[in-house]
Amino acid sequence: MFRKIVDAFKTKEVRVKILITLALLLVFRIGCWLPIPGIDVSTFQSIAGDNSFLSLLSSINGGSLANGAFLALGVSPYISASIIIQLLTIAIPSWQKLSKEGEEGRKKIGKYTRYAALVLAIAQAIGIVVGFGSTITSGTLWAGSPDWITKLLVISMLVAGAMFTVWLGEKITQQGIGNGLSLLIFVGILSSAGMSLLATIQSVAVGNLEQLWNLLIFILAVILIFALIVF
Repeated sequence: MFRKIVDAFKTKEVRVKILITLALLLVFRIGCWLPIPGIDVSTFQSIAGDNSFLSLLSSINGGSLANGAFLALGVSPYISASIIIQLLTIAIPSWQKLSKEGEEGRKKIGKYTRYAALVLAIAQAIGIVVGFGSTITSGTLWAGSPDWITKLLVISMLVAGAMFTVWLGEKITQQGIGNGLSLLIFVGILSSAGMSLLATIQSVAVGNLEQLWNLLIFILAVILIFALIVF
């Protein structure tokens, strides 16, 4: 495997694609940690951590939701939009015909998917602002401005972050290696799982042996899952 990786880097075209992919993934991870001005991050993390659904959503997005980051919505609006559009291509005859028109049809469906993702991103951003209203204040950056302006700016940044994530995924697909959105999801889950794994290892190191079984079960589950995927 390592030999193949070395050989891949010897080919200029492949090497450039790998570096572009890594650079865009790095941008994604940075965006998952940059907090939106006006959000009380500590309170935001506490609320998100107490809600199992929000914790799961945050894990998929690499912890960005719990961080109140620019990319808090991550790929979730686009994934939901893709599922909706795929169902509509089956239910609507004209869209079903469009899906069979080759590259041109796929481009149109892709455009519809992005529009649907934008609508869902706006809806999710509004839901987050309404649900986490107590954590969103004018703060020092927008001191003196009405709360509704601050919340409107937070909504705008969340929506912009969601569409920027879609752009990153498409750029990885076009100029990098693999499916961009799948890689973003993988990196998000991997980073969240890595942080949880590190916390468990630290807990075992200080003498909490009960966590040792959780660690062993997790490692065995990962090995089994990857083995089944490869099989």
